[in-house]
Parts: sequence; structure tokens; C-alpha cells
Amino acid sequence: MNIVWCCAIGLVITYYIGYISKALRLKSEASELQTKGEDQAALDKFQQILLLDRKWRSRAGEAITLNNLGLVYTDLGEYPQAMEYLHQSLAIARDIGNRAGEGKTLNNLGAVYYSLGEYSQATEYYHQSLAIAREVGDRSDEGTALNNLGMVYKDLGEYSQAMEYLHQSLAIIRDVGDRVDEGKSLDNLGTVYDSLGEYSQARDYFHQALAIHREVGDRALERLTLNNLDAVRRKLGHSANESSLSATY
Repeated sequence: MNIVWCCAIGLVITYYIGYISKALRLKSEASELQTKGEDQAALDKFQQILLLDRKWRSRAGEAITLNNLGLVYTDLGEYPQAMEYLHQSLAIARDIGNRAGEGKTLNNLGAVYYSLGEYSQATEYYHQSLAIAREVGDRSDEGTALNNLGMVYKDLGEYSQAMEYLHQSLAIIRDVGDRVDEGKSLDNLGTVYDSLGEYSQARDYFHQALAIHREVGDRALERLTLNNLDAVRRKLGHSANESSLSATY
């Protein structure tokens, strides 16, 4: 191998490292913007990353970025665009054999259809995501898929199915130690028991969820759970002493 060839390889490696570094920096900036609710600015960052992925023909990176773009458009409620990007991501994940990425994107597509009220489609995607999560041994994604299926069945009024999936999800989430998702799962179980008219059970789950939201510092979910608790307290007030309920609130 001559010196010129070695120098050429060295330059390519240097440029590639530069691509990776820039892509990671842009992704960090995009994630921070999302956290602040600045979704449009985040979109600009992800579009820049997508151009880099395609320039360097990084199919794996392209799939991830397309998935992230789909998530931002989902948050914005722009579902046609979200589906377009997510389907592109899914096609690439399948083409390169990235089963874990495929499962995550299927879950995200399920979330879009769920938001659109297309529960049959949502259930189909969530079941596919669940199967892959179990295949690759991703307990976190398995818990997420089970939780999402539980919420679909809850909205369909199939409460027995909903509780089955949500309890499975809660057990896995606790096993992996995800306190944030544990709080969300407890909230979801509370809403199912609330829908069934089992208000004492609902209150217990909401109390557990509230403690976790406060522990992790999620003020938005804390406010939501407090509202749920207040609604349950008022419902229980029809058959129980109001002051005693307030004391346990």
C-alpha cells in the first residue's frame, strides 16, 4: 500500500469522524429543542442530520433520523407527514435487517394511528412491535408495546383486556427500573379503574403515580394526576364522607 493511498484512507476516516461528530451534536441540539417544546427548530436540526446521513450513505443513521422526524411530526399533530417519515424509516430498517429499529418504528406508527382513532391499525402495529421486542429481548420496548395495547383496549371499552396488558406492562417496567414509565403506567391503570367505576382502586393507582411523578420531577404529569385524583375524590364523595377523603388525598 503506497503513501498516497494511505493518506487518502486517512482523509476519508477523518471526514467520517467529522460526520459522526456533527450528527451527534445536531441530534443533541434537536433533543434539547424538543424538550423545550421547540419542535419546528428541532425539525430543522433533524433535516440537517438527514442530509448528512444521505451524503455519507449511512442507511442505519438515515433510518434513525427519519424515525425522529416522524416523532416530531407526531408531536405536532401533523400525522400524514409523520407517517411518511416513519414508513420510510421502517422500509430501511427492514432492508438492513435492523429488527430492534423496526420494532421501535412499528410502535411509533401505532402511536400515529392511535392518535387518529384508527384503533385496528394501531393494534396491528403494536402487536408487531411487541413480537419483535420479545424476539430481540428488549424488555423496555416490550413494556411500552404492552402499555400501548392496554390503552387501545381501554379506549375500545374492552377493560378486561386493557388491564391484562397494563398489568403485564407495569411488571416489566418495574423490573427494568424505569420510574418515569412506571408512573405513566400507574396513571393508565387508574384511568381504567375509573372508567369501570372502581374509584377506590383508581385512587390508589393515582396516588402511586403521583408519588413517582413528584420523585422524578415531572410537573406536567403531576398536574394531570392531581386532576384525576380530584375527579375520583368527587365521585367517591357521593358515597363517602368528603372530609375523610380529603384527609387521604
